Amino acid sequence: LDTGECLEVNSAFYSKLGFSPDEVIGKQAYTLLKMEKNIKDKIETELKEKGSLQNMETVIYTKHGKPLNVLLSSSIIQILDSKYNLTIASDITESVKNKRELIQAKEKAEESDRLKLAFLATMSHELRTPLNHVIGFSNLIPDMTDDESIMEFSKLINQSGSNLLNIIEDIFDLAMVEQSTIKIRQQEVLIRDIYLEL
Repeated sequence: LDTGECLEVNSAFYSKLGFSPDEVIGKQAYTLLKMEKNIKDKIETELKEKGSLQNMETVIYTKHGKPLNVLLSSSIIQILDSKYNLTIASDITESVKNKRELIQAKEKAEESDRLKLAFLATMSHELRTPLNHVIGFSNLIPDMTDDESIMEFSKLINQSGSNLLNIIEDIFDLAMVEQSTIKIRQQEVLIRDIYLEL
């Protein structure tokens, strides 16, 4: 334990890290795996204070310098008068990679939502302005003519424009609810009071 030399490793160690037995047995594990000093110090502190280390996530490097994400568990065991360090390193590189991909996908989805909301806000404004012009001028037409057919057409333009404006506002409101930028509050109201206020 004091020398930190590797006495024995399993076959997975050789296949995963690319070392041969001659390169491992008798060599110091920390030097062999190119472990960062702060990690080495943390492992030694945990073992010294608690006698064991449970599920510490870190990075070790193969013989050719490829990083591997591992989950380390280590314990000090005593056999007769000697103490040994038994360490298990589980390769979690794929799990970490999948976790990163999920985080990236989540970030992209959130960015997409932000862009969608910005697009809807812009479109809502850009569509409302010309529609308000159409609705406003269609209200003026009946006062400028006595032609019944023109007044009828003006009424249809006004109704259709108003309907379209309502649809646009509903879509925008729905997008705002989905983004949780507005909150729905449930409470009892008196319709008569609202009617009188309007």
